Amino acid sequence: MITIYFSGTGNSKYIAKQFSKRMDCDCYSIEEKIDFKSILNNTDKIAVVYPIYGSCVPRIMGEFVEN
Repeated sequence: MITIYFSGTGNSKYIAKQFSKRMDCDCYSIEEKIDFKSILNNTDKIAVVYPIYGSCVPRIMGEFVEN
């Protein structure tokens, strides 16, 4: 299991880090310059954390998921 997150103000980052610590899994920001394709292909469960902007997914998270 891994956690991926986007956090504009740091609140979602805090939640993602706390969740990952309790679940004993790795945690990555979608803004990191890493090979997400490789990471995502080698895991069976993915937790996703992001803020809600006007009841919608932030554009940056939507674009990350599409790619």
